[in-house]
Amino acid sequence: MRREEFYQLPMLVQDYLVYIEAIKGHSELSVIEYAGDLRTFFRYIVRQKGLFPASAEDSELDLTVIDIEFIKTITLNDAYQFLIYCKNVRKN
Repeated sequence: MRREEFYQLPMLVQDYLVYIEAIKGHSELSVIEYAGDLRTFFRYIVRQKGLFPASAEDSELDLTVIDIEFIKTITLNDAYQFLIYCKNVRKN
């Protein structure tokens, strides 16, 4: 992921990324890696929760529509399922 792609993430995530770089002192490279991981996570979640069809291309997913209310619907089980997806499907 490139820094220019941050605008494709939910505003709340963009704010978090700025915070961890500016206030917490994380390196730019670390922030870019976090952004990529969060983008992958949210792409998975929006498909699982039916916001977009499972067959939709990654480029078709508008993650900027995600707000705090949607984020509150994400459960610990969703996170575990994402980890399983990463291990079994993405092989990482």
